[in-house]
Amino acid sequence: DIFERIAEPERVIQFRVPWVDDAGEIQVNRGFRVQFNQALGPYKGGLRFHPSVNLSIIKFLGFEQIFKNSLTTLALGGGKG
Repeated sequence: DIFERIAEPERVIQFRVPWVDDAGEIQVNRGFRVQFNQALGPYKGGLRFHPSVNLSIIKFLGFEQIFKNSLTTLALGGGKG
């Protein structure tokens, strides 16, 4: 079934980036990258920088990217980070 092949990402990468702000406080930003089906070609998808972004949002946007790429005839898989 095709839905089973594209419903879950092929790869999920989660990472943290610690940094020191101007007040000398240590801050930690979280990052995510999901990569969905690459049957049509390499993964393509943009970046999203916002404090409210979580893994669920990135998974949805990466899934949506599969269809955006295929509908515009780009031979690329879906990804988002």
